[in-house]
Amino acid sequence: MRYFALVLFFLSVSATAQVNVNNQIFKSKQALGRNDFTEAIHLLNGVIPIRPDLYEPFFLRAVARYNLGDYKGAEQDLTSALNIKPNFPDALLYRGVSRERLMNFHDAINDFDRALRLEPFNDNILVSKAFTKTHLEEHQQAIELCNQAIRINKKNERAFLCRAWNRYQTYDLEEAIRDYTRALKINQFNSDTYTKRGMTYAFQLKYDDALKDLDKALELDSLNLHAMFQLAHIYREMDQPDRAMNQYSRMINIDPASAMAYFERGNLLAETGDKDGAIEDFTMVIVLTGGHMITYFNRGSMYFDKGKYSAAVEDLSKAIEIYPGMAEAYFNRAMAYSRMGLNHKAQKDMDRAREIKSEMYALSGIEQAEELSKIRELATIREDFQGSDTRFGRIQNKRTEIRPAPDFFIVPEPWVPDSLKSEALYLGILTRMTSSTRPMVAMSHPGWMLDRAEERQERLNRDLAENPDNRMALIQQGILFQLLENYELALEVYDAVLSEEPDHTIALLNRSYVLHRMLFLTDALEASFSEKHKPDEAGSVIAGDYHQLAGNLERIIVLKPEFIPARFNLANLYASMGDHRSAVKTYRDIIELVPNLGAIHFNLALTLLYLNNRDDACKHLSSAGENGYQPSFAVMKRYCR
Repeated sequence: MRYFALVLFFLSVSATAQVNVNNQIFKSKQALGRNDFTEAIHLLNGVIPIRPDLYEPFFLRAVARYNLGDYKGAEQDLTSALNIKPNFPDALLYRGVSRERLMNFHDAINDFDRALRLEPFNDNILVSKAFTKTHLEEHQQAIELCNQAIRINKKNERAFLCRAWNRYQTYDLEEAIRDYTRALKINQFNSDTYTKRGMTYAFQLKYDDALKDLDKALELDSLNLHAMFQLAHIYREMDQPDRAMNQYSRMINIDPASAMAYFERGNLLAETGDKDGAIEDFTMVIVLTGGHMITYFNRGSMYFDKGKYSAAVEDLSKAIEIYPGMAEAYFNRAMAYSRMGLNHKAQKDMDRAREIKSEMYALSGIEQAEELSKIRELATIREDFQGSDTRFGRIQNKRTEIRPAPDFFIVPEPWVPDSLKSEALYLGILTRMTSSTRPMVAMSHPGWMLDRAEERQERLNRDLAENPDNRMALIQQGILFQLLENYELALEVYDAVLSEEPDHTIALLNRSYVLHRMLFLTDALEASFSEKHKPDEAGSVIAGDYHQLAGNLERIIVLKPEFIPARFNLANLYASMGDHRSAVKTYRDIIELVPNLGAIHFNLALTLLYLNNRDDACKHLSSAGENGYQPSFAVMKRYCR
């Protein structure tokens, strides 16, 4: 919220006040009107000691302090104004907004409620309360408050913006776009609204519409860091890293203190193999933030890749110091210790990583939610690109959360939001194999765990207490354990389902995922203690387990021939096993059934390239692109004429 026009309508002080006091207050209003907040404060500082009984100077100084970012000072001045004039709805509104900025949501809500008792049809108060409810993730209540505000004033731009954001958060994307469009009809020059609508289009994979809106946002405001940030995100999704890099660099040129831009550019540099550049950017994030858990983790991973194991240990130790419950940091530090020949320390860290995972699984649903909240707080880089209410837009960049989790895993459709059901995201390359000698991959902001775990766990516990034989609830519990990486319990759940219903396709598919994941983790743990380890040294054991997984998937296909995810996973598994000809045959079988899935054509093309069948591969890359699978174009540029 910027400086409200409300200050222009205040009554002048009483006639009994000294002339110079009246004059000072008048001049302070003029200063506020031209956004000279420092001058306004200077003038009001001369009035308040003389007339501490007047509410208006406190209120005006609060407005100036708020606009300078001094939310605590604004809160104090507004409290002084309210002590003099308790039933002052504007002061209650402003104090509520100040408290919201101070993250004091409970007292902010109380102020808004007091103001609404005085002015129940004030749409600005309703919208401010809605924004605070948004902070609390009470999205339906926020939407209803916005509905009330809109019924009172159909021209309230902020009401439409707030409702749009809450609809976005609840995956009601079409309605969110409609609200942003309505807001633009009220104010066609709001750069931030174009940015947010563009972001929503991007979430739907409508990249052309998204790019148009973001370009318009920058046309209206060439310094809109938020729009640049979202453009970079889209270019990354379209596999155009150079253009994404340009946007992050543009942000840094405008605001050299943008830790978020350095962080994301560092991640992108790491992805493109520029480890030195990534380390430089991660170092800037650490300097600007004073120490950031995920950045220490990521920089430590880069040092590991460069063979600088002592530096890796130092950074990973700092990540652990910030959050001692970070199992991934212990795991990576164990690998670094093993490369340094410090096997005793490596074993100790590996044991601690296992203990942390076990401790997490033993927590109650409420305790898990508290721990995840702590992790998210530590992982967050707090950066307000635009200030005020528009900061809600910044956190809409959720690359890590708009993908189905995890690899080689198809969840039942009721658990997947409609916005995720594009085959390019929903299927993906499901059995991407990672060399077992690499550390865990760098995590992306803002987090890396399942959202709403507590809510889902409590609901499932209630369902199973009422009906222990509820197989769908058991399956969902298995899924929850998978997302929390408790593979042993997930395996027990699926085995229990299959003992009663041996042909349960979802249980078979997810059991295959669990076996695959447990195999990968075992292989990685073994690798961490042997620098000479090669993936094929355990070939017979791994091949045997892969054949067991393939057997599970083949059984699903016999039971349900039209179940495309099982066929796709099987083809990817064949490719991972090195049985490329079986993979090609399985991909072609899928294409006969569903010819318009771009991801299938893409994976088939990659396998054909491995077999040196470039002409056929290029045809399928072209088909992948025609069917909306954007990564195919980058591969075509490299291998096809």
